[in-house]
Amino acid sequence: MSVKDRSVDVVMGSQERVFTVQFWAHEVYVAHGGTSQLAAVAESIRLWLSGTQLERLNAACPFVEFDPWSEAYERGEGIEFRWQDYLTNPHQERQLTALHSFIAAAIHQPRLRALYPFTSMGTLGFRPTVHYTYSEGPRVRPIGDDRYLVLGPEQQEVGIADAAGSVELALTVLDAIAEQ
Repeated sequence: MSVKDRSVDVVMGSQERVFTVQFWAHEVYVAHGGTSQLAAVAESIRLWLSGTQLERLNAACPFVEFDPWSEAYERGEGIEFRWQDYLTNPHQERQLTALHSFIAAAIHQPRLRALYPFTSMGTLGFRPTVHYTYSEGPRVRPIGDDRYLVLGPEQQEVGIADAAGSVELALTVLDAIAEQ
């Protein structure tokens, strides 16, 4: 990656000497850290902007932290990581527990699996990339008893069904979007 693909935000603490650093790749937040050592901040910025990978950045600047998703994103595997994470760790968020049956069915549908799943306000949405862009994809909201309300691009109600039926409804939303 070139410098133009990466950026760093640095904020200095107001009550104590601490520099909080956020690292971005292609406008996606991938790591953070905090230290009182300005030289360490400068070194982390130099390394990051020169293209250093997250693991090596952390080895050189231990105050920099990142999570497994960030490493997957760095390898170009952010979408797959998120699907697997949502499927295997449904209890990490209450809303994922309610969406588990849908996710378990949707993960077998290649057209949905190619999209990045994300949650917002208890609803599962899909976008074409991991980047934070507005998405016109389907939205799926759990309504109880493993039933789901599927919404279209303008939040219009498409239908209510069980997990398998909701996957089919989500595919009809994708079909409608493709025809536009």
